[in-house]
Amino acid sequence: MKYLVYIFFFMTVSLQAQVVIKGKVSDENKAPLSNVIVSILNPETNAVMAYEMSDSKGAFQIPVKSTLNTLKIKASTVNYSVFEKVVENKSQDIQIQLVDEFTQLEEIFVKASPITQHNDTLVFDLNAFAGKNDRVLEDVIKKMPGMEVSGDGEIKYQGKALNKFYVEGKDLMQGRYGSITKALPNLHVSKLEVIENHQPIKMLEGVVPSESPAINIRLKNKISLSGSAKIGVGGDPFLWNSTVSPMFFSKGLQYLVSYDTNNSGEDLNNKFRAFGSFGSFDTYRYTKDTGQTLSMSASSIPSVDKSRYLDNRSHFASANFLVKFTDKLEMNTNAFYTNDEVKQSGAQSTEIRNLDANGNVSEVIKYNRKDENRYFKEVFNSKFTITKNAKDNYLKDYITINVSRNKERGLMLQNNDPINQSVLSPSFTLQNSLSTLIPVGNNKFANFKSIVDFTRDKQDYDVVANGNVNFPDEDLKKYGLLNQSFLDNSFYTQNAISLSWKYKKWTFTEEYSLLFENKRFETDLYGQNNERVWLGSNYQNDLTYNRFVNRLNSTASYKGTSWDMTFTLPIIWSAMKLDDKTIDTKNTKNAVDFSPSVYLSYKINNMWTLRGGSSYNTSYTPLSQLYDHYIFSGLNFTAYKGKIEDTQSINSWLRFEFKNPFNGLFMNGSLNSNYQEKKIMLAQTIDENGQTIIEALDRKNIANTQSANVNLGKFFSEYSSNIKGSFSVNKNKSEILVNESLRDVNTYSYVYGLQLTNNHFDWLNFTYDFNYNETQRKDMKQSTYSYGNSHNVRIDIIPFKAHSFIWKLDYRENIFNQQKFTNRFMDVMYRLKWEKKKIDFDFEWSNILNTKEYEQVVINSIQTSTTNFKLRPSQFLVSVRFNF
Repeated sequence: MKYLVYIFFFMTVSLQAQVVIKGKVSDENKAPLSNVIVSILNPETNAVMAYEMSDSKGAFQIPVKSTLNTLKIKASTVNYSVFEKVVENKSQDIQIQLVDEFTQLEEIFVKASPITQHNDTLVFDLNAFAGKNDRVLEDVIKKMPGMEVSGDGEIKYQGKALNKFYVEGKDLMQGRYGSITKALPNLHVSKLEVIENHQPIKMLEGVVPSESPAINIRLKNKISLSGSAKIGVGGDPFLWNSTVSPMFFSKGLQYLVSYDTNNSGEDLNNKFRAFGSFGSFDTYRYTKDTGQTLSMSASSIPSVDKSRYLDNRSHFASANFLVKFTDKLEMNTNAFYTNDEVKQSGAQSTEIRNLDANGNVSEVIKYNRKDENRYFKEVFNSKFTITKNAKDNYLKDYITINVSRNKERGLMLQNNDPINQSVLSPSFTLQNSLSTLIPVGNNKFANFKSIVDFTRDKQDYDVVANGNVNFPDEDLKKYGLLNQSFLDNSFYTQNAISLSWKYKKWTFTEEYSLLFENKRFETDLYGQNNERVWLGSNYQNDLTYNRFVNRLNSTASYKGTSWDMTFTLPIIWSAMKLDDKTIDTKNTKNAVDFSPSVYLSYKINNMWTLRGGSSYNTSYTPLSQLYDHYIFSGLNFTAYKGKIEDTQSINSWLRFEFKNPFNGLFMNGSLNSNYQEKKIMLAQTIDENGQTIIEALDRKNIANTQSANVNLGKFFSEYSSNIKGSFSVNKNKSEILVNESLRDVNTYSYVYGLQLTNNHFDWLNFTYDFNYNETQRKDMKQSTYSYGNSHNVRIDIIPFKAHSFIWKLDYRENIFNQQKFTNRFMDVMYRLKWEKKKIDFDFEWSNILNTKEYEQVVINSIQTSTTNFKLRPSQFLVSVRFNF
């Protein structure tokens, strides 16, 4: 952490000697001109070194650091002549007067820039980035510099998650924007706006800083019926892939209604996945994971595109409405239902090395597992939101109802011995969250926040072992079937009230919050031959867990022209009580903690921004690691037998962001460090068939993680080309206890990435993705190493306007212990476009090479596994696609 502080301090001090060019821009009548781009250029090369936009008073201030003797100042805006002047490289005040110059004939020859900036908003012209065969918004966003789209559909700008995704200034989907980006035709979109440092609460604009960006979609028609639909059938076996997503956008009403169904390998879960980051004055966010405690043992999921292996039968329906009652008040209704069935088949060979006290190999555990599994998921979710967002008042209140019913069943061959498994996990969640801001005087406002959540999580795990499973108690082998039951009823609420006041550029907040959590945690193990038998208190847990957290939080925020700062100084009193009725014991913990944090942001100029922060936090052992008796899950037995202890963590980070929209160059990078000190260590005993018994020990242990990454994007507008590069490194050091051997384990990973896209030619579009990764584990004297690379090529050939041929190649290679695992895939598609009706006919042949299995090596802190995963066979699909 100290190195990050030194770096940040050095960079900050080094900026103090910069030259500052400031002044005002006016017209011939000496009236101030706003939104004029004032640039500092190299007089010899005309390269832009820094720039700024003039404010409402025409003022600008540009820090610049250069060894040049002279600098060129350039000012330009629409309908005025360009101002240029060469000046000495020293701090000075420049008065710029622009001459009115509007020539209509010249506008005919002006080519619009693909990226422009207006204050804190970047505007991307979608047409400049779209390829001939791009059909929906997400296709184009992937090609934009500075933008990242993950495999599950999350969008990041300059490495940061969005806090809002708007269409014409309205948040229809409340974070579940994948349904829009995957269905909205890019031809219906005029511009994509990125709002940097977006503060979504209007009362807090210019008062409370935010580093999160937002996206706003501008449509070509302000009142628009949009959306897309597709109907597809094929084989082998019989395949279908159909979707219909009508959307309507107007000033007072927005809606999106959709239905998707397929068995062709397209994952529909990304359509309803929620993304976003949230500010301290927004509503509380709380999610309790359900259906996670009990699970089947299964092979690792391969690191290849999901469509290659997903054997599914999926249905997804959603209805989303936004009604604007007044300029300040609106209501959202969002509901979805999904029904999903997935088959998975894989094999895994695992090696675990037992080490002696000197770090030498004393024994090697090797085991093999094959599995054929089926997963069924049924979810209904609805959310009703009322929002009032005005300069003088803020209110947001939402109610969420979530009902799910998941089933799993499968057959595993463990060293060729059969084991049948199944899981049933229904759950129910009801939640209400509220936040309101009310002015209480000049430069003062009060905030009240509240959240109430009730969750019921029931799970059952059944195993027909056939004598092929090892147990802590040999008597369990006499039962043909074992049933592990689990029930968790939890109630959670957090309420806070705060008062904030503004003094000059500072905002001070005093907040008090009270958190209460109650959980009832019950587990039992049953055996069955002819009748169901309870197996006793050694396999029973009956826990009641109560947690009170009182928090007094003092916050000071500064928002200036260049600097943003937030200092948080919370004092936290926690009272926890665990009542174990099975062994008739009570465990209590009372503690007072101080968890300060700091966030700093310095805007050097419109191109460069530095950000950094550090936080100290104390957390306590969760209920999921406090039960005393065994729970059977995934063929493993877990009994933590732990007590409530604290974990201390320190997290520090430093990042930089660079952008030059004039030449389409974007870059960001970060350094991160996380240090954790724990009082509980998890001891793992792994037997000859891979089954694990996990217990908690009172032993101090430390985990350290450092990471760094750099991302670069450059758009060449004259060639309609984009290049993206990335690099990341991660180092983790931890202590583990496996089979009574205490080890210091270091894991390292390095990832390099490169993407090239070119849409310059009318007859040819090209995309190339390259990734290279290395993984290394150092375990005392032992070292394990693997590396891999992947190449993805897509070539679109358009010999005639209505005809396209698309060729895709995916090559992946993993190397471990002088063994090479190679996976190759090839797809082709022919597209016929009926221009008059705006209809596409697609003929797609996937996995032409009929690759049947995906092979890879997985290395973690304990073991090395080689996996083979069954893939989808070669298939052919004919689709008709059209837009509304």
